[in-house]
Order: sequence, then C-alpha cells, then structure tokens
Amino acid sequence: MKEEFEKNKIKVVDDDSAEIVVVGLDRTLDYKKLSIGYRAIMKGAEFIATNTDATYPVEDGFLPGAGVMVAAIERCTGKKPVVVGKPESYFAELVIKENSLDKEKIIFVGDRLETDIQFAKRSGIKSVLVLTGVSRKEDIKEIKPDFVIDTVNELPELLHKVF
Repeated sequence: MKEEFEKNKIKVVDDDSAEIVVVGLDRTLDYKKLSIGYRAIMKGAEFIATNTDATYPVEDGFLPGAGVMVAAIERCTGKKPVVVGKPESYFAELVIKENSLDKEKIIFVGDRLETDIQFAKRSGIKSVLVLTGVSRKEDIKEIKPDFVIDTVNELPELLHKVF
C-alpha cells in the first residue's frame, strides 16, 4: 500500500501526525505500528480498513488476515473503520461507476461467504463461491451465493452458461 500511495503522490508518514490511518494485511505488524495508529486515530485521524478478512488460505492451511489488524486498532480506539474493501460495496461501486460497467455483466468469484460473497450481494452483482478456500457448502446459510463451484477449473463453463 505504501508504494501505491507514494506512486500516486499521497504523502505517507510513520508517526501519529497522520490524518488518515489505513489498516490492511501487514506481515510486519508490531507494537510500534499499533501505537502510532492508535495515537493518530485518537487525535482525530480517519480510520480506514482495506478489508476485514479474519484469515486467508495458504498452501498448508490458513494465516491471520487483515481483519485481525483492523480488530486490534478498532478494539483499542473504540472506533469503527470505514471499510473500503470486502465486504463493503465501496470499491465495487467506484469501479462500476468509473468504467461505466453494467452490473448484470459482472460476476464476483470468491472463497469466503462473509466477505467475498457478502461483497457481491451488497454490490448488487452475481457471486460464485469456490469451495477450494475458506467456506464450505455446509456453511451456506444466511449469505447465499448465486453459484457454487468445486474448483476454479469449473469457472469457464459456468461463465459460458451465465453470459
């Protein structure tokens, strides 16, 4: 994220003078970073989260996701972040608007019901749950995907049928 901000001429600071604190997946998170984020938010900085995924899949299981970092800052500040990524629709609405896309011609593919599929639902676009990641068929209850496939290998055939 830091590289993207700097590339787009957004000033990045590493102290509590920040006007905006953006929290995402950080594999080098430490107490110093938590403290800086906490202090900046308590001074009035906007709190933005990239997403709230609790975990993410890796080859040998799962690892903590961005939601863990977000929850830590949320807990110590008592403030809720503005979530610009999954499961909120902000990002989808922005992309759809900026590219003049037709929601009926979009399909979102994900492996997690509470973020990926919820994102699609909130965005008003079709969703596909792939069962090779986090969520399983038996997890489908309140949040219902439009389509369920076992692997991404089935995606081309599904897209051909849908579109």
